[in-house]
Parts: sequence; C-alpha cells; structure tokens
Amino acid sequence: MNDVNAKNRKARFTSDSIDNYEVGLKGSLFDGKFNFSSAIYQINWSDIKTSIYMDSCGFSYTANAGKARSRGLEFESKASLTDTLALIVNASYTNSELTEDNETIGGVKGQEMTMVPKYNAYIAIDKEFDINNKPFFIRGDVSAYGKYNTHFDTKPGDEVPGYEVFNLSARYEVNENVKLSVHLNNVFDNDAIKYKRDRSRSNRTTAQKYIDFLPERSIGIRLDYNFM
Repeated sequence: MNDVNAKNRKARFTSDSIDNYEVGLKGSLFDGKFNFSSAIYQINWSDIKTSIYMDSCGFSYTANAGKARSRGLEFESKASLTDTLALIVNASYTNSELTEDNETIGGVKGQEMTMVPKYNAYIAIDKEFDINNKPFFIRGDVSAYGKYNTHFDTKPGDEVPGYEVFNLSARYEVNENVKLSVHLNNVFDNDAIKYKRDRSRSNRTTAQKYIDFLPERSIGIRLDYNFM
C-alpha cells in the first residue's frame, strides 16, 4: 500500500489521557429566585485517538494523534420570574486547539479542534398551570451552536455553519404515580447541517461528500409510572 498515511500505521495504539483543571462558583440571589453556577476550566488531552483516512484506497485505521488543549467558560442559571414562570439560560465558550503538529491528520499547532463550536447556548421558558388541581408544565427552548470544522486538513466541504433548533414540550402529572409528557422536536423543521466533510482530501469537485442534517420535526409521547 503506497498511501502517504499508510507508513504511519502501527499495529497498536495507546489509550488517550485527560487532565482536567476547573474552578467553579455557585450562588443564589434575590431570596433564591435566581440560582446560577459558572466555571472556568482547562483540559489537556494526550494521545488523542482518531481515525486516519487513506485517500488512495478509501480505508481508515485508528491511531494516536498527538495532543490538544481546551480552555473555556460555562454558565448555567435559572430565574423564577413569577411563582409559575421560570427562565433558564445556559451558555459556554470553548477554545480548543492542537498543541503540536501532526502531519498524519493534517493538523498544525494552534489549529482548532474538530467538532467543537466556540459558542453554544440554551434558553428555555418554563410555565406551570393547574388543571383539575394537578400541575401541568409547558417548556419552549432553543439551542444554538456556533460554526465548526469536521476535519483538520480543512476543505470547503468540512465547514459546518452555526445553527439553532427550537423545541416544545409539555408534562401533566396525572397523579402521584403517573406522568404524561409530549415532546415536539425541531418545531420549525430546520434542515440545518450538523455534520459534513469531503471524503477525499483532494480538490476534485466530484469527490464523495458526507452530509448529516438535523433530524426533521418529530413528536414523542412518554408515559412514566412509579410502582413504588
């Protein structure tokens, strides 16, 4: 096999390892009506396991792919706007990059890690009602993700743009033992791309491409019964 990446294949690959450092803060304000938690972290990732694609034959093998570092901020909060209305806001920022060159995966020191958006956020509104003296809850939420790449040796077909998805759900507590919930996912049927990459690393316009879209709008019904 004369593929340029074949020479780097080894019969064995080692386990990866992670060192995680984190400083966090939790708090409650306004007589418990606003609760939050936040954290600053750094993750050092060594001997990353990844799939190495061989362009000349179409096969892949698993290998260790150097080191990476992630630094970021996380924030989670819940605010009780009224006795029956709550606002949830979560957000994070991540700066994740390789810390050494790796010719096999086409990555260079300082390059952003794949599949890691710099920004993501989650916002939800919870509303409680009373039906037949039983609690009934409705939630609307939106998740938003920043753009990211799916391959180190980046081609135009490896770039995933940012996207948002909106969901609705409802839960009715029939009695102490029975809970009925309904979930409407991707309410607006957003057909955004969540994964794509050019299989071939050449610049051929006819090269095979992988594209994975968000799941289309769907509805789910769940019944929970507590036997205790």
